[in-house]
Amino acid sequence: MRLKHELGIKQDYELAKFFGISAPSFNARKKNNNFPIKKLKEILEQRSDLSYVDLRWVLTGKKGVIGDDLINKLKELTETQQETICMIVKEFHKNLH
Repeated sequence: MRLKHELGIKQDYELAKFFGISAPSFNARKKNNNFPIKKLKEILEQRSDLSYVDLRWVLTGKKGVIGDDLINKLKELTETQQETICMIVKEFHKNLH
């Protein structure tokens, strides 16, 4: 399970403790494919020490190419700054091929 990997834990009972539920309750959820996504999002929002957890990867197995934080920072730039960055990225991408 990717969440166990991200949190550095090995056992389901540790994950149950993380969610604040009993081990049998967690096992029942796991068996029924009923992952507590809402609870995970709440925990990650409340705990700054878990800011490194990539929620997209935990849920889908796909790493984000550009994170939401970066996109929000780009939106704060002026139009000229955005165009300059786009030009740099295009040049960089062109030189990769």
